[in-house]
Amino acid sequence: MLDLCWPPFLPHYTQCCLQNCVTHMLTKHGPICTCCLLHWRLAVFFSDIALLPTSLAACMSVAVLGLSHAKAYNAVPWFLGIAVIVGWPFAGLALLPLMLDNIRSTGILRSILNFTAAAVVISCFVFAADTFVYKKPVFSTLNILLYNVFGVDGGSSTLYGVEDALFYLRNGLLNLNIVLP
Repeated sequence: MLDLCWPPFLPHYTQCCLQNCVTHMLTKHGPICTCCLLHWRLAVFFSDIALLPTSLAACMSVAVLGLSHAKAYNAVPWFLGIAVIVGWPFAGLALLPLMLDNIRSTGILRSILNFTAAAVVISCFVFAADTFVYKKPVFSTLNILLYNVFGVDGGSSTLYGVEDALFYLRNGLLNLNIVLP
């Protein structure tokens, strides 16, 4: 539920932060190339303002990349936590190299403490918001993993419901309305 509460300008802010870090790292052509790659992507235009969990995870991934380049290693676990716990749990696989880079840069003990603190605090907020919205104790991140990965309850979808195949066709056509002639 918390993934619907982030402002639409967040993707562009995180991309500007990454571009700023690249500016300080590369030659005078680095920032221009980075800007072109980030802002000319079709996905930026369509999905960054879609308020989807995967969009939030992508924004936080860009922020983590920028923070890693800026050597702001204490903030990385918090943005990783938001990407994985609030956004999309499967983003953790894509962010694994950045997490390992953070562990290499800060040390194992400090990383464990930082990641644990971030995970506990963020999980408490997610649990509180989900419990408030669903009117029963729910931790949506855990439910997604149990349902999709472990198939608990035989793949039951009692919390979120299911849609028929026509729903996905209509939704896909709606999302591709500008791309299709």
